[in-house]
Amino acid sequence: MHRAMWGGKLGGTWLDDSCLSGEKCDDDSFGGGIFTGYEFSRHIAVELGYDYLGKFTGGGLDDKTVTAVTVAPKFNLPLTEDFSAYIKAGMGFVNFGDGDDASFLGAVGGEYMILPNLGLRLEYQRLTDMSNDFVRAKGNLLTLGLSYKFGQESEPHQPLIVKPAPKPEKVMVAPAPVPVPAEKEKPAEPKMYKKSLSGTNTFATDSATLTSTESLQEVVDILSRYPQAKVMITGYTDSRGAEAYNQQLSERRAKSVSQFLMSKGIEAERISAKGMGEADPVATNDTAQGREKNRRVEIQIPVFEYQ
Repeated sequence: MHRAMWGGKLGGTWLDDSCLSGEKCDDDSFGGGIFTGYEFSRHIAVELGYDYLGKFTGGGLDDKTVTAVTVAPKFNLPLTEDFSAYIKAGMGFVNFGDGDDASFLGAVGGEYMILPNLGLRLEYQRLTDMSNDFVRAKGNLLTLGLSYKFGQESEPHQPLIVKPAPKPEKVMVAPAPVPVPAEKEKPAEPKMYKKSLSGTNTFATDSATLTSTESLQEVVDILSRYPQAKVMITGYTDSRGAEAYNQQLSERRAKSVSQFLMSKGIEAERISAKGMGEADPVATNDTAQGREKNRRVEIQIPVFEYQ
């Protein structure tokens, strides 16, 4: 996933260690900011921002406006399908009246994706060094903001691969060399039906909703034709993200396939579905191609007898 973003935020601001004893001091205000950035993956991004901290009086500031330009990498920790916690650590370049200073910047926050491309974020940000001839103050911002992310990640579609079972060979009985009563043909033995189906169905970004069902039609046809057949559905993910979250995602994807089969008239007692999370990878998770193969839903129809 590679995509650009932009957003804005509003909230309260205040200064620490900005007031001198015996002087008038106003060290809190209303502020906000705008920001832009780029996501390199679901876990790492970089952001550039412009913050307005407000007007302050005290510590050499005489109703002066304080602003800052900030740049910092952003590290995300996905906790659910739609919510991530994050931290930022970088630099801020602060301007206050006629002075300016470079400062360390740190921030913590949480972001909830209310739409696939629109996020709501709550953030606390601190600038540790705003120095002049009188004080060495620290700036704080607590804001609520919106972020818009361009583009969308989707897992590539791969067709469901069906391996047909080999047809049983017919046994030919040679005729007797002399005229004898014909032997009665033995009753045909029950036939065994076996198919191993595997592949990857298409899902939207971090979603268990099927975007294509064409590859499942053959499975529906087999189960409808042979009511004695049963089906086993197993969901998998790659190794990106938290292990517990990947386990839940694999279970939801397997359940999505089972619900589709039931919507086509297949009885629930003939279907078993489970998720295995990151287990049993079929390829390495160190490359994009390998992770693509590991994001899959495997379907198996166990051996059954039919005449």
